[in-house]
Amino acid sequence: MTVPLSDLLVQSVDEVVADVLGHGVRTAFYESLQRQRGLSREAVPRHLDEFQQFLNETFGKGGETLARCIMKRFSEKLGWSFGDMQHQDLSDYFTLARRVTKSTNEIIMTA
Repeated sequence: MTVPLSDLLVQSVDEVVADVLGHGVRTAFYESLQRQRGLSREAVPRHLDEFQQFLNETFGKGGETLARCIMKRFSEKLGWSFGDMQHQDLSDYFTLARRVTKSTNEIIMTA
C-alpha cells in the first residue's frame, strides 16, 4: 500500500505532538493552529512555513525542537537516516523527500 508523503508527515506531527506534549494536548494543539493560523491538521503539508512559524511563536526555541522531532519521525517512516539532514527546516526537508521519492500520490506544496 502506498501512503502519500503528506499523510506520513501528518502522522509524524500527530505522533510527536502526542509523545512530547501529551495525548490530551494534541486536540488543543490543532485547535490553536486552526485559530491562530487558519490551518487544519490536513493542511500542514501544504503550509509548512506557516506551521513552522506557529511552532516558533507558540513554543519559542521549543518550536525548533518540535520541528526537528517531526523531521526525525518523518525520516524514520521513510527509512532514512536523519543525522545528515537535521540542519534543514521542515519545508526544505519535505521538499527533499518529494524530490527523492518522486511520489505521484503526494500533495504539492504551494508557496
